[in-house]
Order: sequence, then structure tokens, then C-alpha cells
Amino acid sequence: MVKIKEHVNNSKFMIILGLLLFSIILIFPFFIAGQLGVHSDWSFHAARVQQIYLNLKHGEFFTFIGTNTFHNVGNGNFLFYPTVFLYPWALLEFVLKPIEAYLVYAWLLLFVTMLVSYFCMFSYSEGNNLQSIFFAIVYTIAPYHLYLIFQNYVLGEAQAYTFLPIVFLGIYKLLYKDEFITLAIGMSLIAYCHYVSLFIAGEVLFAIVLVYFFVMKCNFKKVLLLLIKAVLLFGLLTIWQFIPLLTDCWKQGLFTPLSGFIIIPSMTNLIINSFNNQVSNQGGLGILLILTLFFGWNWVKKDSIDKTVWLSGIALTILITNVFPHNLFKNTIFNVIQFTYRYTDFAIVFLSIICAEGLYKYINSDTKFTVLKSSLLLLSILLLYTGSITNIYERNANHNNSVEVLSHPAKSYKTLRPDNDSPVILNNHNYNYQFSYAALFGETDYFPMQAYYQNESIVNHIIYINNSKKQITPIASSNKLTYKLSLNNNATVDIPALAFKHTTLKINGERTKYHISKRGTIVVNLKKGKYQLTVSYQPPIIYYVCFTICLLTWGCLLIITLYKKSIFNFKSRNSANFINTH
Repeated sequence: MVKIKEHVNNSKFMIILGLLLFSIILIFPFFIAGQLGVHSDWSFHAARVQQIYLNLKHGEFFTFIGTNTFHNVGNGNFLFYPTVFLYPWALLEFVLKPIEAYLVYAWLLLFVTMLVSYFCMFSYSEGNNLQSIFFAIVYTIAPYHLYLIFQNYVLGEAQAYTFLPIVFLGIYKLLYKDEFITLAIGMSLIAYCHYVSLFIAGEVLFAIVLVYFFVMKCNFKKVLLLLIKAVLLFGLLTIWQFIPLLTDCWKQGLFTPLSGFIIIPSMTNLIINSFNNQVSNQGGLGILLILTLFFGWNWVKKDSIDKTVWLSGIALTILITNVFPHNLFKNTIFNVIQFTYRYTDFAIVFLSIICAEGLYKYINSDTKFTVLKSSLLLLSILLLYTGSITNIYERNANHNNSVEVLSHPAKSYKTLRPDNDSPVILNNHNYNYQFSYAALFGETDYFPMQAYYQNESIVNHIIYINNSKKQITPIASSNKLTYKLSLNNNATVDIPALAFKHTTLKINGERTKYHISKRGTIVVNLKKGKYQLTVSYQPPIIYYVCFTICLLTWGCLLIITLYKKSIFNFKSRNSANFINTH
């Protein structure tokens, strides 16, 4: 028994090492290019990471508002978008140059995605190593995943993609194993990444449970109780992150991202782009999964769970496209997803499971040629990956100088990319130039509504003193903006700093009440004299209480896991000793 256990551990170690090497091969071409062609969501996330990095550098762990970045106006997107998994990127900037820091971060996304998907499939398949490896590889190199990380830098969704297999495993365990913890953990990790992905995960969970109730005629009360437990555990792990949304966003008159089904791919485009294996948001399934979509029925048993998995993959693929009548729901809560191609993440999960099973059956169809077929299959997958990233590599390498290179910082307010969202080259020399530009997407998300419609004067740092305007540059520090003024007369001063519910103002070190101007900024009446005005954000005490509860809950889950593992190991040793003595 001990020898068998050691063999299993050694086998897993070799598999992890193999996945590590495979992920290094995947990222290697990007290191050769040595620079990045960026556009779309890049500048938004890069500015967020830069602010977190600067705050950490000055000893501040929490980031609430943008002070050094986002044009030094106290942008509150840190309060309303998750930041947890941006911290690894920020930490890498302490030890690596900026481009290398991002590439190592991208490699971590690939490698961790492989590990998570491998272990989730290993649990689901009850120990099928080969099927788990196939799932990890197919799921990780899906073109849509590459689109998120390397093409358009949709990093919140890319982070969430890493943990979707945990949600799938959690749903399976909840319905078939009477276990709720895995689902709560998976949903919590997605909440730390991307709220829209969390919403879609909730949709998928609801739909699967609903079908399960009607088709399987299960014990309704038992499943409902497990769901309630999962929700409670989810709440303990995530409520701290929702506190600012509840206190400073809900019914506070902020400009929120546009809702609606803005882009709906056609089924024709999805199929053609998938067969071309293009890195795209309108066909990101890739050739392996589009073939699985059409022929997966050959690999599933009629009465197995896998049949439901395959049909779920088909249903989610239909949801991506205009085959589904999305416009019937354009005025409902379902329009928060913005882009229907976001269902691609979830379609990939289900179709990759069936694809992995099909590949496993193919390899084992003739045991004489297992090694040869495995080698050819791996080589084919690498060739498919190479074809997928070729255009991205050429954009980044810029050998023919067809992509603009960022040459200087912005002299006035200007977005990093024009409206056509063409890419620009960043390298370690010009990397910091980008932070003087605005993000094309997300720069004014969650501005107070008045500030959104009058943002020009704010982002250009116009201060109004008795309605006379003057440009002023604040002193930026961690979660603080400081303005130094010298007034010759009594004045009403309107500072170009955004005001949220828990924004605070100190005048010469003393906390002071303020009013909110017609442009959504801080306004205060001052007498003649010299002043230092410091604007900061102070979350309610419940935020820190809930954050502490979250840490304690994670600690308890870790202790429970280690305890269960130690009990299992103890029983295994006793069983081995019993066998040896008899």
C-alpha cells in the first residue's frame, strides 16, 4: 500500500513537472519578442497594477482610489472591480522589468490554469491521469483563453477562466457527492476576479440545478440545503469585497459600465473562426472543440453524466451566438454580460471535458502504439497553438515596423489608443509613458454621474476658486491626493478630486466636512490663508471586519483540508501495517 501511494505521488509529481515544462514552451515565444503590442483593455489593467505596485512600494497594502494613475483624480474603480489577482503581477514588478513581469504573470495564468484543470478533472474522472492531462492542455490552449491573455488583455475574465473548472467540479460534487465546499470556493475565487463571470457562473449553476430537479427527480430539500450552505460559505469568503459596492455604489448615482448585448457573434462566424483556430472573441472554441461540438456524441455513453456535459456545451455555444434570441432579454438583468461571447468560457469547460475523453479513448484504442500516438497528438496540439499565436507574436515582435511604438508621454489628456483601438508597442524603455495617457476603456467607469458628464475639467486638474479656474497638480501618495493652496481672500474652492460616500477631506491635517460640487467633486469654503488639502478614502470599519472574517475562513478551510488529509494518511499507514503483519 505504501509503495502504491509513493508511486501515485511520484506520478503526480512527474505530471506537474510535465505541465510546468509545457507551459514554459507556450510562453517562450513571447519572451523572444521581448515587447508587447497593447490595446483594448491593457491600459486599464496596467494602470491598476501600477497603482497597486506603488502603494505596496510605500507600505500600503490596500488600494482604494487611483492617485498616481488614472490622471490623479481619485478614481474609484479599485473599489468596484476586483483586484485580488492583480497583486501577483504587481509583486513581480519588484523583481523584474515591466515587460518580463507581465510575461511571467501571463505564464502563471497558463500554468495555474493547467494545474487547476488537471486536478479538477482528476477528481471528476476518479483518478484518470491521461484524461486529466488532456483536459488541462485542451482547456488551457483554447483560442479564446489566448485572446483574453495575449490578444486583448481581458485580464479579469482571464483570471476567472483559471477557476471555472473548480465551479464545474463544485456543481458535480454538490449534485452527486453531497458536498458544497468546492462550489463555494470556486465561486469565491471567480468573485475575486470578475463579476460578470460570477454572474454567468450563477446562471449556469441555476440552469443545471433546475434541469437536475426536473430530470433526475432528486431530493429537493437536500440539494437546497447544500446550496444554502454553499451561499453562506461564499458570503464569508467574499462579503468584504462587496462592502464598497453596497456602501459607495448602490444608489449613489455613479456612472456604471454600459449594459446590453453589445456584440452578438453569428453562428457562421463562430464555426468558421473556430475551424481556423483563430485567437478571437467570435470563434474562440478552436478546431478541437468545434469538432467536439459536432462529433462528441461518439464519445459519450447514452446514460452517463458526460452526455449532459456535452449537451450543456452545445447549449452554451448556442448562447454565444445570434441563434439564441438575446434581444428578448435586452431589458432584463441578463444584459449585464454586455458581450454574449463571454459564454465561450463556459462552453469551453464542458466541451473540453468531452474532448479529453475522446482523446483518451483514441490513445487507448490500440495499446501497441500508445506512446507514438501520444507524441503525435502532443506535437499536433503544439502546432495548433503555434498557428493560433502567430499573428500575436508578429504584432509584438513588430519586425516590419507596422505597429506604432509609443515614443513619448502625453502632454495633455489623451487616450493611449485612438477610437479604432489599433495596437501600440511597449518595451521596458517606454513602459511608464503609458500612465500619462487615459485608458480607452474604463477610464471613467464609476465616476459620479455629474463628474462623468463634466470630466474634462477634472482630468485636466482644473480647480475653481470663486469660479475662477486654475490648473493645479496634486501631490499623489497611497490613497491620498494633496493640494497646496495660498488664498489672498476668502474663497469657495472646488477641488478636481472625485467624491464618493466614504471620501474624506483633511485641511491642514484636520478632518473637515465638505460639499459636493455640480461636477461631482469636493468643494469647501476657506478663509484667507495657506492650506494643505488632503483627499483620501476611508472604508467603513465593517470592511476590515469582513476582510478578517474572510482570512479566518480561509484558514479554517485549510486546517480542515490538512486534517482530512492527515486522517486519510493515517488510515493508509494502518492499512499497510495490517497487510504487512498478515
